[in-house]
Amino acid sequence: MDPSDFEKLIADYFLKRGFVDAKVIGQACDRGVDVLATNTEGELELIQCKRYREGNNIGSAPIQCVDSYMRSRKAKKAWVITTSDFTKEGKDEARVTHVNIVNGQALIKSLELYYPGKYML
Repeated sequence: MDPSDFEKLIADYFLKRGFVDAKVIGQACDRGVDVLATNTEGELELIQCKRYREGNNIGSAPIQCVDSYMRSRKAKKAWVITTSDFTKEGKDEARVTHVNIVNGQALIKSLELYYPGKYML
């Protein structure tokens, strides 16, 4: 799956989870946000998608970027979702900033609820 298809999947996944809207905006110079989602309360949530190979783990920089974008746009939540995992620094940054992180194993488990048997790492 290419990165663009991964972003589309994550947007669809948020819609299946009950969000009222999810739009892919990711492209070059996206400032660390690939999907804009609106939750059931009408609040904006920002999602950064990282389709990385196993072992290519996410550090603190993408989490800092999405946190900054969330604050400047007054969004309710920010997410970083990856097919790989997060470094110790990335996990710590998420804890400090309250950015929601989802690694590949958790993502596949959750996707299984909405797309049984369709996706694997």
